[in-house]
Amino acid sequence: MGGFRRLSRLAKVLPHLLWPPWVQFSVFLDWKLELRQQPQLLLWRTLVAHGSGLAAMRHPCTTGYSQHELCKPKGAKAGAKAGAKAGAPSPSPAAGASSALQNWWRVEAELVASAGRTSNPKALRRQVERYEASGLDLSAYIDGALLLRDHRFHHSSPRGSPRGSPRPSLGAVASLGCAWWRELMRPQGDSSDRDQPAFAFALASAMNSTTATTMATQAKGAPRTDDPPAQAAQAAQAA
Repeated sequence: MGGFRRLSRLAKVLPHLLWPPWVQFSVFLDWKLELRQQPQLLLWRTLVAHGSGLAAMRHPCTTGYSQHELCKPKGAKAGAKAGAKAGAPSPSPAAGASSALQNWWRVEAELVASAGRTSNPKALRRQVERYEASGLDLSAYIDGALLLRDHRFHHSSPRGSPRGSPRPSLGAVASLGCAWWRELMRPQGDSSDRDQPAFAFALASAMNSTTATTMATQAKGAPRTDDPPAQAAQAAQAA
């Protein structure tokens, strides 16, 4: 069932459980990468300088400049040729990019399942079906090979807590990690050991929940800032 493979993600998804509470920053680096600059400098450039809680590399297909076939919307070439023959105006680059973001992750999931790069291809396909049914925008895909976190990042203190202060019991970054972990470890058989789609869904769910909470409480003032989905969405703005 891929249990050991999923458990190996613990340090990647929930690093705050592995460090004492006075640890502020953590860097997760996949074995396939080599860090060629001081981690302190990287943390400053990606987190501290921007007042962010989480930094990660975007998936190449979400950058808007990738020309890889996988990143192109299904049927884009055929549609373009048909339009050219009929004399119809070609779609704008922005429209093509938006369509690609909505399609490529499904294609990638099927390629992963077909190639056996997951312990349970059926679960991955069911996961895709569940995500499609949710109607959420899953374009916030990341390459999880490099993750930088400020564990003291909190919604009420955008630039982190003062040095020496205790870490919040469940800050924004930890909330997002917990949501990611819950999605990755779902026991219903409709979630795979692939952490990228699980992260995109956890982030989209947090953003969607925060938007709904804000709209519902607009007349009563700001939503509760200790709400985990709200914290998760706040932290994920840097993703």
